[in-house]
Amino acid sequence: MLVWLILVAVFVLLWGAMWRSSPRAAYGAVWGFVAALVIYWFFSGQLTEYVTGMHEIPVWLPPLPIICVVIVLFYFGIKTWLNADKLPPPRSSDSDEHHGDGRH
Repeated sequence: MLVWLILVAVFVLLWGAMWRSSPRAAYGAVWGFVAALVIYWFFSGQLTEYVTGMHEIPVWLPPLPIICVVIVLFYFGIKTWLNADKLPPPRSSDSDEHHGDGRH
């Protein structure tokens, strides 16, 4: 119980520091934490028998987190690749030729 209280206190302190520096990031951290709790609540009942040793662990279960990360990164890579054509052209100016060193 003491470990949980310490972890909650550390989380609140880190979240407070994040709130001061970037409120949008703090909101994102809260929504990510809530999403993780919902996913845990949804899957904990199904995985309890595997964790307690009542059933044998299926082959697909251990690499599942890595597979999820790969799918998310693959999705964002495709999204970036498809949106790359919609970027505005790069700006060109006289200072680009000399890299801003002031010499002509």
